[in-house]
Amino acid sequence: LHNDKGEFIGRRGSNRDITQRRKAEDTLRLSEARFRALILNSSDIIRVLDHDGRITYESPSAERILGYPEGSLLGNVPWEHVHPDDLERVKHEFATVSAGTNTGIPTEFRVRKNDGTYLWVEAVGVNLLGVPGVDGFVITTRPIQQRKEAEQALHESEERLRLALEGAEIASWDWDLLTGNAVFSDNFYTMLDHKPGEFPATYDAWAALMHPDDRERVLLDLQRQIAEKRPLCEIEYRLLSNDGNWIWILGRGKISQTDAQGKATRLTGVNIDITNRRLMESEIRSLNTVLEQRVKDRTEALSRANEALEEENAQRVTAEKKLQASVDEKSMLLKEIHHRVKNNLQIIASLLNLQSRYIKDEPTLAAIRESQNRVKAMALVHEKLYRAEDISHISLEDYIKFLGTGLFQFYDARARGIQFRLDIHDVNVDINSAIPLGLIINELISNSLKYAFPEGRKGEIGITVKKEGHTLTVVFQDTGIGIPAGLDWKNTPSLGLRLVNTLVDQMNGTIELDRENGTKFVMVMHEKA
Repeated sequence: LHNDKGEFIGRRGSNRDITQRRKAEDTLRLSEARFRALILNSSDIIRVLDHDGRITYESPSAERILGYPEGSLLGNVPWEHVHPDDLERVKHEFATVSAGTNTGIPTEFRVRKNDGTYLWVEAVGVNLLGVPGVDGFVITTRPIQQRKEAEQALHESEERLRLALEGAEIASWDWDLLTGNAVFSDNFYTMLDHKPGEFPATYDAWAALMHPDDRERVLLDLQRQIAEKRPLCEIEYRLLSNDGNWIWILGRGKISQTDAQGKATRLTGVNIDITNRRLMESEIRSLNTVLEQRVKDRTEALSRANEALEEENAQRVTAEKKLQASVDEKSMLLKEIHHRVKNNLQIIASLLNLQSRYIKDEPTLAAIRESQNRVKAMALVHEKLYRAEDISHISLEDYIKFLGTGLFQFYDARARGIQFRLDIHDVNVDINSAIPLGLIINELISNSLKYAFPEGRKGEIGITVKKEGHTLTVVFQDTGIGIPAGLDWKNTPSLGLRLVNTLVDQMNGTIELDRENGTKFVMVMHEKA
């Protein structure tokens, strides 16, 4: 206070209670801090747009979700980053927010992230124009990418299931047991030659289409299976098709919902058209009846035939025994013949041996010894056959080996340094071929041992025999001095070579001579019939 002179004389004041105001200010600060914390830590993007739709505020979560640096989008309109396919719809929804007609219904669309990829989001807008502190449009956006991917996967799964059911001609249904209402798939109708939705999807409509002979059985069986809480209910029955035919159905369902007491309230399942299967089963039953009768008739016929066959078998067994006895008898007789022929030939050889003791003339003595070797060669065939289990064939390897060994001993060839080599494997011939082959080999070995290896010359005699079918290829080769080039070996006065040519001709064969590196005869002959 001041006096008239303007001098300070004192002070005067008043006090006002502002407790409530301070409390209100504290509450406001606390509310603002709480709101700021919620905004800063929200998983949603919160934006404020001005009257022109430009961003004036954007919560920090925008950078975390979309990847744009904080504050970089201020002043932009948000639909600059909306997917082109969603843009018109988003603009339309924003217009409804501007007009105040949007009641908070969320909008789903794709927004481009900073890395160029698109993210599915869900946005809700509120018009707060004129509201102090905001004065704009508040848009709350949250990512729903995982949900959209799950929805897409579910849609694709449902589509695959639908296509699979259609491809397999399987109809699906869902039945509310309390109301009797149902949901039938399109296949449910087309299976009965109806257009989808052509008759009501209800229990009563389904029961009305059922064959009268099946209805009572099916309904009772269905009630029983539901009451027993079967894991899977299965019933076969007939439904009337739109073309007037009866379609056999296999219905399979399971309880998909129960009440608090565990009583079934919903049944879900499929219908499968088994008409063709039932027709096939009926045809099979008819065929089985015919088949059983035919089997019965055939069994009776076979029984009669078996009786006749048993009698015939008994007669055949008796005949076979007689035949075997005859074969055994003839085999023994044939062996005895071979034995006697062998003995007779050995007697002839012995007689020739005795005769040679009284002959002093060397050419005559040599001729007798050669004849003796020929007789022994023939006797050896009969001896081999006599001792063999199979008297119809003789092993050529054993025969020639035995024959050659005897001749080598006769001419003392081992001591002279001459070797004997055979290359014959699994070659068997009958007596008609064995005797001429034995005589041919006998003559060629004898001829080589007499003339091919003069005093002191060593070497080898080799015999190779191959058989293909009924054709025999015999290669005789020695490493001796060879047949003189000027000698006409096919017309030689030598009995041995003339005999070889004659025997080869008898076997419808050919013989060739190779004079290089000793003597080599190649003979191709055919087994005698």
